[in-house]
Amino acid sequence: MKILFNLEPLGVPDSVICSWNFHRSIVNDTLGALARQQPDYRVLSSDRAKWQAKAAGQEPDSRWLFVEDAFYFQALDDLNLSRDKIIKSFYTSSVTEQTQKKLKQSFEQLLHGWKPDVIISFEFHNRIFDSIFPGVMQIVYMGGMFKRQIVPPTAVFDPVGSVAFSFLNKYSVQIQGRPVTADERQQIKNLSTDLNALLGYYSPIKKELAVLRNKFDYLLLLCCQFNGSYAYDTECCFPSQWEMVDFVLSQVPPNVGVIVTEHNQSHFLQNGFLPFFKAKYPHFIYFSQLNRYEGSSLYALPGVDGIVNVSSTVGPMACLLGKKIFSLSKNYNLPFQDAQGLANVLDVLKTPSRDKSALLRFLLTEYNLYPFEYKNTQFLTDLFENYLIKWRAAGNAAAEDFYTPHLSIAQARDYILNYVMKELWRSYLPKWYKRPFVKKPIQVLQRSRISAIEEGK
Repeated sequence: MKILFNLEPLGVPDSVICSWNFHRSIVNDTLGALARQQPDYRVLSSDRAKWQAKAAGQEPDSRWLFVEDAFYFQALDDLNLSRDKIIKSFYTSSVTEQTQKKLKQSFEQLLHGWKPDVIISFEFHNRIFDSIFPGVMQIVYMGGMFKRQIVPPTAVFDPVGSVAFSFLNKYSVQIQGRPVTADERQQIKNLSTDLNALLGYYSPIKKELAVLRNKFDYLLLLCCQFNGSYAYDTECCFPSQWEMVDFVLSQVPPNVGVIVTEHNQSHFLQNGFLPFFKAKYPHFIYFSQLNRYEGSSLYALPGVDGIVNVSSTVGPMACLLGKKIFSLSKNYNLPFQDAQGLANVLDVLKTPSRDKSALLRFLLTEYNLYPFEYKNTQFLTDLFENYLIKWRAAGNAAAEDFYTPHLSIAQARDYILNYVMKELWRSYLPKWYKRPFVKKPIQVLQRSRISAIEEGK
């Protein structure tokens, strides 16, 4: 099986990931598992990675093909066009036919007639390859349900596309309509209960959250991201994080507290905005101590009733923890959301949550791959070769045939909880928080299960 790993365009700001180590981690940790058994592969990657590799004393072999930014600029006939705008055009599938034709010529020159059996594209379904290699299967590789620290980093291979054009969005109605047994529903509820208990017990703001519970009728969590990212800029209408925060606070009634957390790449609120929001909105809540944690929002999740989300992966996590999701995005939260926008915040918060068990079962057991799976050569080889056989036999197999349960809910639950417990106790909490009197995660977990039994859950 010949594989083309397409890492172009990368789709995130240069300041975040334009490094050779990032490219290597993608190939070595995930796609590399396939490459080890299928050595006839090519990797299309950013030209910038080549220079960073050389600066690090590393020399990529001939299977790495580097795409220069000039290819994109010339194809779009605009030397002033930013790389970020080019990426957004790929993300929204708005690259013109004329541009695709020019880029196709550049890619064909790099590939020198080499033809893959499978194309694995990072973040985007690249329509240019549909014309270069008609009938060749293209799979999108992207981050899964969990991405931040504390929780196991998951990955997704999607035969449809990414975000707006993903399998999850396209088939969400069918997925949520599948029957769920009482036992499966209970297992998902137990996982939700245990995760809430673990994160809540080890949260550095758990005492403050208890005080806020008495001050406000409800609590919401607003997860800020950062500007200049396709995942934020193309998903919402807010030019900046500042305007998003101001809009949310203006829409949410004062009896609902809004906890605002910042992305670890952008602590913009501390640059003069905190006094403004505190003075203007009495229900604005900010905890500076959370900035010590990369996954800061996860520590606030157990204490809130819902989250306001654009395209943060905290959204799927909130779904698993049983929180209401108010979406400000165009596509990202569609399968998870309880409300689009903030027009009826109180009504939504008062209404019982809809049952998302079928969706969560699909995410936990079929859609998301865990590290022990996406690093496993045999697992990935079987996944792609089996689908490739169906693809060729059917003359383009249905996307639904790509997914089958690869583990049970119980296996997913145990793996997730074990991973979280290890991260909480051994490595993630700051040293000053590790005291002898702090209970180990397993003790907290046992307590949460006993409480659930006592409450008849």
